[in-house]
Amino acid sequence: MAQRWRRLLTLAEVYGKLGRAEEGLDRLAEAFAVVESTHERWAESEAHRIRGTLLAVLGDQAGAEKSYRQALVIAERQKAIFWSLRAALDLGLWRAQGKAGDARSLLSPIYESFKEGLDTPFLVDAKSVLAELSASTR
Repeated sequence: MAQRWRRLLTLAEVYGKLGRAEEGLDRLAEAFAVVESTHERWAESEAHRIRGTLLAVLGDQAGAEKSYRQALVIAERQKAIFWSLRAALDLGLWRAQGKAGDARSLLSPIYESFKEGLDTPFLVDAKSVLAELSASTR
């Protein structure tokens, strides 16, 4: 079942990148059904983050923000800082809403909790986003 869950998340994300967000949401609905039947919640936060991204593609900014926040809550509960980082980075939509300070306040402590692997792509991106957020709030 874990493979099915992973495959559905990947399909949902790919559909979003292809501009087929509604099909991505359909795959996520299937993924959440798998979660409910198996109770495998290892990537539940990531599923909510992907939902946020798909909703943003559809122009539903409020729904996207709600999904990103849900992803953060789940990641924090699971003490999964990598998933927290991904959700916080996607909350970058706050920048477009003039909430750069809020975005920086959210992302900074998550980024700072990493003590190694700072040269990995996600952490390099996070550092770059933090620099951009700091510059825009000066």
